[in-house]
Order: sequence, then C-alpha cells, then structure tokens
Amino acid sequence: MYSLLHIGKTGGTYTQHVIAHVPDAARAIVCLPHRYSLAMALAEWPDRPVVFGIRSPEKIFVSGFYSRMREGRPRHDLPWSPGERAAFSVFSTPRQLAEGLSAECESTRVAAESAMASIMHVRHGLRAYLESATFVRAAAPRVAFILRQEALDSDLMQWLSPLVRGGFDRVPADAVARHANPPDCDTHLSEVAARNLARWYRADFEIYDACREIAAMLRDQRGPF
Repeated sequence: MYSLLHIGKTGGTYTQHVIAHVPDAARAIVCLPHRYSLAMALAEWPDRPVVFGIRSPEKIFVSGFYSRMREGRPRHDLPWSPGERAAFSVFSTPRQLAEGLSAECESTRVAAESAMASIMHVRHGLRAYLESATFVRAAAPRVAFILRQEALDSDLMQWLSPLVRGGFDRVPADAVARHANPPDCDTHLSEVAARNLARWYRADFEIYDACREIAAMLRDQRGPF
C-alpha cells in the first residue's frame, strides 16, 4: 500500500484520474487530500511508503497563478478569497506579479508581496508539503517514487506497471481531467521575474533539486518499465 501526496500543480489531479481508472493501482494506493504534508503522511502511516509529484517552483507559480485566476474552473469551482480578489485586481499575468516584487513603486511591491502570500498554490509551493531539502533527503528511504510533472506519463508507467497484472495502457485524459491551463496563457517570465522568483522560492528550489536527485536514484533502482 502506498500513500500519494497531492502537492499542488504537480500533476496530482491527473495522477489520481489515472489511478481511479486502473483497479489494481486503486487498490494499492491511498490518495491523500491536499492538506497532507510528507511529514504528516510519514507520521500517520509509518509503514506505508510515500509517492509524490514535483515541478520546478517557477512553473508551479505560473500554473498556480492562472488556476486561481479562473477559480479552478472547469475542473473545480473555488471562489477567490478576499486576498486573491485584491491580487487579481492588480496583476493580470504571473510575469507582472513576479516583477512587482522588485518594483521601484513601494505600493506595487507591497501589493505583490501580499498577492504572493494570498494566492493559493502561489503561497503553497514545495516547501509547504516537503519542509526542506534536508528533511526530504532524510526521508528518502521511505519514499517509493517521485513523479516529475514534465515526464508524468512515462513516470506513471514506470511506477504503476509493477502493480498492475499484465501491465496497462495509458489512460485517456482531456484538459479537464489533467486540470491543465488553457494553451493561450502568457507563461513567459522576464529575467527580472525569474530572478525575483529565485529569491522568493529559494528554499523551494533547494527542495526541488534534492527531489530530482532522489527521483533519478529511484528510477534507476526500478529499471525500465
């Protein structure tokens, strides 16, 4: 039995969609709610290995910004909080928000910092779920697999194939099932925006690097699917 963490904007909705359509996998995996962190899962189920997805912090930021801008629709329908409403009245793209963190205008900087602390998925990055790079490395022996959002289909095949009698084919999924942003979203980040995000999410980038190292080790241990 595995515990699957649902780290925001790392492919968790699609991963749960796949698991739900593969009975053998569904019997072997418990999909945890968003509120669970790695520390909570390890403490509550000490004998159950954990699996989770990762994504680069700046891409979580961009995806999370647009997901909340449309209030999670069409997959979900989660109205804005007051802080989110204020944020989206000022910033219409993730680039604008990220650049605002170093704006010369003090009111813009304050608005940007408030938005970063208010927008769901923007305020809850990898650190909210995985604590620190040190913690992740210490917990590595209890991590069964780490799914990379940019290679999610192949990683799911490698992880799930041993659990499914006779193997399985890829599960069809549209943009709603994948909870994907529309393709016309402006995802470009300027050098200033990227630099600001690197400072803001410094701990998240350290966690991401540690997770990529662990993910590579776990894939090598399993071998090709």
